[in-house]
Amino acid sequence: MMMYRSHHPTTASLRREVRLRRYRQLLLLNAKLADPTNPLTKYTEHHFQEMYRLSKESFHELLSIIEGDLDRLDNRGRPLPASYQLLLALHFYCTGSYQKEVGEQHGLEVSQPTVCRTIHRVSEALAQRYSQFVVFPSTTQASEIHERLLLSNMPPKHEAEGCSDIMAGADTFS
Repeated sequence: MMMYRSHHPTTASLRREVRLRRYRQLLLLNAKLADPTNPLTKYTEHHFQEMYRLSKESFHELLSIIEGDLDRLDNRGRPLPASYQLLLALHFYCTGSYQKEVGEQHGLEVSQPTVCRTIHRVSEALAQRYSQFVVFPSTTQASEIHERLLLSNMPPKHEAEGCSDIMAGADTFS
């Protein structure tokens, strides 16, 4: 009669395997590897500006202004860093794409509801500071701008093709 060896692992070998796996996971979590999906490092300045309509420098300035509003106080779930929140919102603003597609950009695999909340959070942070970003001209500045527009590159009435409903003339704007 032939004896078969048991292929079942012993308790000690199972414990050793669990410890080894935990150690490997810890190493991976603590590794400071360059993130290949991070748009700030992945894209050139030109490509970044095409995608987000801001230079990397302007992005960092804007982030420093609103970062406090984007950071979450609790770490429930998997909170997105403020930089990724701003990137998601900017990408949405620039493309007007579906939220689900925006969430799948850069390998983040962010759900549509998370993208929606993120866009809302970033929009609120920007709206609270609109006076820092939007400046309306005074009445005298507005009239100067108006005059410059009238004098610059305004086609005569007969050259404006396809504008049959719009009267192009100096008296129209007065």
